[in-house]
Amino acid sequence: MRKPTKEKPSQMRQIADLIAEQSAELVEAHLAEALVLLDETEKKVINIALGVEIDSSEPTVTVKTKISFAKKVTDSRASDIDDPAQPRLIETDKSELATHT
Repeated sequence: MRKPTKEKPSQMRQIADLIAEQSAELVEAHLAEALVLLDETEKKVINIALGVEIDSSEPTVTVKTKISFAKKVTDSRASDIDDPAQPRLIETDKSELATHT
């Protein structure tokens, strides 16, 4: 990344202003949705992330700001797989056990 030069302070200010302006617009545009999601969550906590991409690969600098938020879902499943090298002590069909008890 290039170091800021004395000729660029106005551009740096413009970038900072655009980030602030775009962030405010995105929050205002999506806050109602985020609050509905917040109401629906059990813990009453959501994360809202703002990301900024600054692209100076062209003669003009492009500032792109993104907002994201989501309901966090954590789920899991666990299963055991018998070791094929370990012989089973009793070979039983679980359906047979149910009929004999």
